[in-house]
Amino acid sequence: MENGRCTKKYPRAFTETTTMDQDGYPIYRHCNNGQVHIVRGQEVDNKDIVPYNAYLSKLFNYHINVEVCAGMRCVEYIHKYIYKGYDHTTMVLGIINEIQQYLDASEDECPFTYQEFPQHFVWLKSKKRWKSKEKGYAIGRTYFASPNCGERFYLRFLLTVVKGPKSFQSLHMVNNVVHDTFKLACVARGLLEDDEEWISCLKKAVVMKTGYQLKRLFSIILTQCSPLNPCALWNQFSTHLCDDLAHKIRTLFAISNPTAAQIEDYGLHLLNQMLHE
Repeated sequence: MENGRCTKKYPRAFTETTTMDQDGYPIYRHCNNGQVHIVRGQEVDNKDIVPYNAYLSKLFNYHINVEVCAGMRCVEYIHKYIYKGYDHTTMVLGIINEIQQYLDASEDECPFTYQEFPQHFVWLKSKKRWKSKEKGYAIGRTYFASPNCGERFYLRFLLTVVKGPKSFQSLHMVNNVVHDTFKLACVARGLLEDDEEWISCLKKAVVMKTGYQLKRLFSIILTQCSPLNPCALWNQFSTHLCDDLAHKIRTLFAISNPTAAQIEDYGLHLLNQMLHE
């Protein structure tokens, strides 16, 4: 309860059918059957019932809420909010070209980036060496790094574009010049001349990060990374940055159908607060 109101919007209004709201979330049926019960001294009826499955509650003897996923926004909610923070993987299926693999292995230079390498080679633990993959496929992953990670972020950035690096020194080297930091190596490769690095960073983040986490990441980019065109970044990713705000506006301000302008204004307000923290 906040200010005398339930934050989960109970009791709900009576409705005879289950419908979907504008964001794709279900509004469940709460039929008026005339039954009223007394629970801890309070009258309750069907308006107070949360989604549940009687079989699961009895089987586990536990309070278990059950929701129906019936829209793309719900799928996004499950992916981002329930499984937030876990590793993200990418899988590519394809036919193995053994001849091309042999030709690739015969060259001194590896034609693959760090994240592409496991798709073509397998590590022989007993012999402590890599071997060309003969069959099957592999799932490779590269851990996400925020811009405030400093050199770790620029190292990850280089690993996504440099093919066949054999050592950290090789990543520092550009045109036979060894640079002191990974960031300087990125500059020498022309990777930091525009906001492409931040666009790439945000594109990867929107897949796995919640709206609040994205706004936090965006504030870090603004304060510590000096993007060339912050407004363009906001315009490109504002939908993702504000994807959790429609629900908050309805809950905090009792606005049933917030407009896009209201959502964006509130998103800018929260972002401004983060910038001044």
